[in-house]
Amino acid sequence: MAASDASDVSMTSGTKLLDLPGEILELILSSLGPRDIVSVQRACKGLRELYLNSPELRYRFVLQTTGYLDVAKRGEAVRVAAAERPASPLNTNIKSPHTGRARPTLASVTLAPWSNDPPTTRADYSDLSTTEKEAALTARERRWDALEPAQVRTFTVLGRTGVYELQEGIFLMCEEFSAADKPRSIRLIPLPSVEDPDLEDPILDAKAIKVEFPIADLTMDPTQDLIVVSEYEPRPVRSLTPPPCNRYHLLSMSTGEPHPLAAVPFLDFPPASVPTLWPRQLIQIMGDTLVALVSRNGFMRGISAGEEEIVAWNWKTGEVMGRLKIGHTLTECSFAMLTPTTVLMSTASVLDMSQPEVIDIHPPSIQILSFARDPALPKPVTTVPLPLDKNDHTTPRPTVIAKLLLPELANMTSIERFDMRPDPPFPPANPKNQTLGRGKPFTQDPSRGVVVFELLVVGEDLPEFNYELFVLRETFVEMARAGEERMRRAWITLRRLGVSADDMPPNAALRTYHWADWGEKNARLQRQFQRGHRNWVCSCSGYRFASLQPHQDEDPAWDGPVDLVVFDFSPVSVRRTHGEIENGLSSEGDQSKRHTDQAEEENPESRDAGKSDPKDKADEAGKSDEKPEDDVQGSDPNVCPSARVKVGRSENTEAYGKAEYRVELHDEPTEIPPGHGWAETVITGLKYRSVTRTLTSRPNGVMVDDQRVLTIVTDMRDTVRQEVTTLCM
Repeated sequence: MAASDASDVSMTSGTKLLDLPGEILELILSSLGPRDIVSVQRACKGLRELYLNSPELRYRFVLQTTGYLDVAKRGEAVRVAAAERPASPLNTNIKSPHTGRARPTLASVTLAPWSNDPPTTRADYSDLSTTEKEAALTARERRWDALEPAQVRTFTVLGRTGVYELQEGIFLMCEEFSAADKPRSIRLIPLPSVEDPDLEDPILDAKAIKVEFPIADLTMDPTQDLIVVSEYEPRPVRSLTPPPCNRYHLLSMSTGEPHPLAAVPFLDFPPASVPTLWPRQLIQIMGDTLVALVSRNGFMRGISAGEEEIVAWNWKTGEVMGRLKIGHTLTECSFAMLTPTTVLMSTASVLDMSQPEVIDIHPPSIQILSFARDPALPKPVTTVPLPLDKNDHTTPRPTVIAKLLLPELANMTSIERFDMRPDPPFPPANPKNQTLGRGKPFTQDPSRGVVVFELLVVGEDLPEFNYELFVLRETFVEMARAGEERMRRAWITLRRLGVSADDMPPNAALRTYHWADWGEKNARLQRQFQRGHRNWVCSCSGYRFASLQPHQDEDPAWDGPVDLVVFDFSPVSVRRTHGEIENGLSSEGDQSKRHTDQAEEENPESRDAGKSDPKDKADEAGKSDEKPEDDVQGSDPNVCPSARVKVGRSENTEAYGKAEYRVELHDEPTEIPPGHGWAETVITGLKYRSVTRTLTSRPNGVMVDDQRVLTIVTDMRDTVRQEVTTLCM
């Protein structure tokens, strides 16, 4: 066909398409991804105008390119009337000079003072139009791009940093003034935000919940008005039975009473089979699922080894979804939920003691477990409370559906710490269910973000190497979904053969991923960025990971200015920054141009065409005779890979930091040569951007969530107190 004929056909097809009703065209465009949206706009002016004039399409585009989900307007929020609040001498009321509303607080908590003038950002984010949602989310992302908050507030909390949590705009910190005594009081503190910087209408009032037992740990899900509190050294429910290792009380955050949706008031973790010294536990919630991993230190055959076990419940029904005794380990495991039925678990050193007088250490790996169960099977009858694993023949066991191998360690080298964070974002709650506060217009997509592993590698005659391994969360979620699909196919095959899914071979759904298959392109392994110990671990949210650094590298005592550094692993943010640095584009450009750029950057084929693989680049660099060995990335443990830099300035930063900020694009691979804990050179190429701003204070800790950065200064001169500065994004 001649070129002119093809053009005529294209024009005719486009004309016929535009003859369809606007509602149909909008429905068609809503089914397209960001790449296709850009292609359509470039191909057809009429469809481009339709897109630009549709708030729903533009808002959906911003959600897709930022890793958020829309939240439908919810039902009535949970509120506790003043008369229902337990009287407490610690409770005081101070009224707002702007609205006259009371703002309850605690004697041990000093909230930020009101500003002289009402803040212009205050708004009701629970009832926004689609256009307003798009504008709010776009503005938030722009503030994150430059670490330029809309509001800054500082509050103080008395006491040590023992048990704490940060979720959904609530900072939880138990009232703990002695390391010898476990806390019995939980303080819930609402955090300032862009829409409510002075806490005129917070998600809940600052309050304390007192319990009748010592607290070992806890977690919370404000979207379900749920707080799970682990009791320290609980007593057995019945006599002549061993006590549970931990007891998880299911409480309402609004009342402090047993949660009304929970069929039972608490869940008991199985008892320990070895003498327990210092148990460690990790607790996470996703939807109806509660998962707990408990590490119980003890001695096995003269070796200091922990006994580890993981259990999943449906916290509403009390049903045990599954349990798995991991075995005995030299290093504590860690986990993060991927979906309500799958868990990502890191294991560094599982001991195989199946043969007498033989101790074998399995190499470190990352596993994905599934607690899903064949719906054709009858509902299991679980013994409650759970007995020892060896005596439990009815509780389902999870299936290992994926195993990811790490690079080979050097001889006589091991991993002594293999921690993982963050907790997953909460999926949007059912809008018909009651929740705390007014709700929010959008929330982070729990299937997207970054997972951070902290590794401590040690060996004979070697210094300690602290590494951070970054992997996109969607990489693991896709593996989990593929693994559960393999498992479902195996169930169908077994049913055809007349075999129960309970008798499925352990490795029927397992796929093993070697490091070269998944890590080199999809991960970034580099030396720990923040110097010293992280005093606050809630440092990762969505695609972002926050750290503190001395402003001057040669300042080991941290006596000078401190830099706040936020890594951003969002593929869209990375590619947009690439375009801005390459083309000199301003991040404050035209909105439609920004939309087009974001979607264009979703297509790596257009940007990365002709580029070589990171491993190939590294191989070429290693072969070059002009590059001295000392310049190999990773040979200096205190530097990140080389980066391209963009410097910007902002206004009104005196309250928290200097006006200048620095954006760096890290798109070259990291190389860690042998001799740094690994048997061979480790190359990783996951791209990210970092934003740095020098602070006016010298905090010793930093935390983040999707809406704010919290920097913490601990004052121990008289009474221990935490001064928390909230940067509202």
